[in-house]
Amino acid sequence: MKGISLWIWIIGGIIVGFILFTIFIQFLSYITRTREVELGKSSFDELTIDAKNVCKTIGGAAPTKLSKKFVFPEAVTDVYATANIRSNIPTGEKSYGKFMCMKIFDETICQDVQCEVEIANINNTPSLTTTISRILGRVGSQEYHLEITKNTCGVSILEPGDSPVEYCVDRCANVANLVNCQDHNIVSLIGNNTLVMTDFTPIFDCCDNYTATVPFLKNVAKFFGGAKILIIWESNFANPNIQKFKPVNDALNASGFEIIGLKHRQKLADANLQGMDQIWLYLPGWCSGQADVQRTVECTDFVEWTKEEFDLIKAYLNSGGKLFIVTDYSPYTTQTIVNGMLTSIGYAAKVLDSNVCGSQGIIVRTTDIEAHSITEGIQEFDFLATSEITC
Repeated sequence: MKGISLWIWIIGGIIVGFILFTIFIQFLSYITRTREVELGKSSFDELTIDAKNVCKTIGGAAPTKLSKKFVFPEAVTDVYATANIRSNIPTGEKSYGKFMCMKIFDETICQDVQCEVEIANINNTPSLTTTISRILGRVGSQEYHLEITKNTCGVSILEPGDSPVEYCVDRCANVANLVNCQDHNIVSLIGNNTLVMTDFTPIFDCCDNYTATVPFLKNVAKFFGGAKILIIWESNFANPNIQKFKPVNDALNASGFEIIGLKHRQKLADANLQGMDQIWLYLPGWCSGQADVQRTVECTDFVEWTKEEFDLIKAYLNSGGKLFIVTDYSPYTTQTIVNGMLTSIGYAAKVLDSNVCGSQGIIVRTTDIEAHSITEGIQEFDFLATSEITC
């Protein structure tokens, strides 16, 4: 009995020791993780502040360059730039956008640099050594020598010897601004296959107050060509099948185009796009792009857009399809969906979350219209309130 009691004490001691050891390791791991997060955030803040300061230098002055070394813990798996913080982490060697983001553990932190950024992406892949170091309470880190340079477009954050590219010129050369209002671009043709307009009112309230709407839409349909137009909408008020849109539909039908309506109540599939010559999106993000939709009468029975759908539209365009996006200004909608779609397609252009021409209840007329087959015969265009398209 005495021997059994002794063994009980020994086994019990081993178990208690193992539990205490496990608790100690977990505590040590927690402390190490906290230190890694603090170091990562500190380095990221330093990098973004430097980028902002270089960005603020006077354009046209002597080139400004800041050469520094930044230390990031191995827990930081990605540092990159993006035009849309909801976008997936870019896989290329470089990325572009106004936001700089860092992924550390399961957290992604983004900051608005307030100008266009070109950055050589930082990618770390955690290894067994990283895990062992963390268990032992050591913070593994890597040093990056970066040069932050002012350029025509904004700033470039690159490794020494890597030359900045004029990416704002290269990536925006395919953007044709067709209609401007109060010195802001509000209708733009991108890549010859994607048209963006930032006010839905001319279509919604067509046609007595907006006489340019019908000839404009007929020009759009004719320019893109084919015979079948698929109109996708979220808001019940943007349903092309309701009586309000009859003048538009009749005009398009008379021009030889068939209108097919599809509410975004389920994810797009390849079958939805088969045989369609053009896709017109009415207010993407009007319902699904907002965290708290108040317009319950407008927004019923819809689903959020996904990256897979953006990729599907990209494939559709690559195969010869055409895209017409009609959005509106915030706070009535958000440009998250529109910009996410444009980024996924591969375009640098984006729509800002702001009202730049007109205001609710006041119609503004513009004659600042570029000559193009899409604007043929249109001398003036009325808008209620618009957002700006930038690149």
